[in-house]
Amino acid sequence: MEYEFSRDPVKGGYHAKFSMEHEVFSSWLVEEVGNDRVQIDSLFQSVEKLRQHDSNELTFEGREYLLTLNQMDVTLQLNASCDGMGGVDSIEFEEDVSVNEDNFQAACGLDDFSMMLTSWQKFLSS
Repeated sequence: MEYEFSRDPVKGGYHAKFSMEHEVFSSWLVEEVGNDRVQIDSLFQSVEKLRQHDSNELTFEGREYLLTLNQMDVTLQLNASCDGMGGVDSIEFEEDVSVNEDNFQAACGLDDFSMMLTSWQKFLSS
């Protein structure tokens, strides 16, 4: 998983840019997690629970995204409540608009996710 974090010197906000196949993590990280230390700690605790086999699967439903963690993988997808009812398939687009469902979901390994969170935490602290 490739990513890059930066600060907006004008507005003071944060930016996260991920490789195309993990692009959905960009908006999730900035909008849903941001600099919320409690949420970041909660995510680290969840990763640890999974590593210690205290849980098989954990889900976090945010405003826009559903994050699912299991002992091997992490999946992030557009939350069905954001589009009305039935998930990405129910979103209506104009005929000439091409939709790639990969823009609405992404997956990575649990270790990659943990390393990304660690990098984000260090970035916020610097």
